[in-house]
Amino acid sequence: MNDLKQIQEDAARKAILDTAVAMIIEQGAGSVTMRGLAKQVGCSPATLYKHFDNKDHLMEAIRQEGWRLMGELDSEYD
Repeated sequence: MNDLKQIQEDAARKAILDTAVAMIIEQGAGSVTMRGLAKQVGCSPATLYKHFDNKDHLMEAIRQEGWRLMGELDSEYD
């Protein structure tokens, strides 16, 4: 994959994750559906499935990102 395509893919994945997190904060985790998330992001559900196999995979990516961010915070205070 060329650099520009990878940058676009990474940006799309980040937009999906950021939107899902915002939906969770505003409405709770149970409110997130792949179809509803796609609508919020402004893409088709098929686009979401290019990045995440299913909702469980999406939620796991959100958890992993949260732990990564917590690790960064911890290292700042060491």
